[in-house]
Amino acid sequence: MSMSLPNNRHIVRLTTTTVGAVMWVALLAGFYVLVHCPLHSHEKQQEERIEHLQKLLAIDSNVHTAHRELRKRVEELNAKIDTIRRRIPVRPLEETFLSHTTDIAKEERLAIGNFRREDSKDFPDYSEVDVVISGQGSYGSICRFLHRVSQLERLSTVRKLSIESDADDGNYPFEVIYALQFGMQTAVDAKQGEEVL
Repeated sequence: MSMSLPNNRHIVRLTTTTVGAVMWVALLAGFYVLVHCPLHSHEKQQEERIEHLQKLLAIDSNVHTAHRELRKRVEELNAKIDTIRRRIPVRPLEETFLSHTTDIAKEERLAIGNFRREDSKDFPDYSEVDVVISGQGSYGSICRFLHRVSQLERLSTVRKLSIESDADDGNYPFEVIYALQFGMQTAVDAKQGEEVL
């Protein structure tokens, strides 16, 4: 019996150590499966979500930047439209246009021979009348005249220009047809002019 006792202690110790080691392995395996794996999976999901949100923020800031630029462009275009509308009177006022062009012609040493108003044409948003001016002058004075008329506050567009080339004395006969727009309607004007049913 004395021999079996130390052997039993050894077996008990060995069993205790083995059971302890198995418990530690089971605890570590449980920790790995129950804590580490879910945390790692959650961390990976969070990283993917952060990456996705960063992409969305980059897109969002690009959208905001593009929106700001487009809004600025719309404001610039509206300002240009307002400037053009201020240059278009309600009535034709071709007499005033003739007065201004006559003054410019005198300053540029052009001889105005004829001024003729054509019939007006109505369009959905505005009306237009053609004004024919004919005269003669040097090529340079005709060019300066056309440029200065284009700078008038009153909007006018050259519909047709003809200059005769056979001038022996340097004075070229010319005829220019200006289109004068007037009576431009805005969306508000059009709504006020509609009849109520």
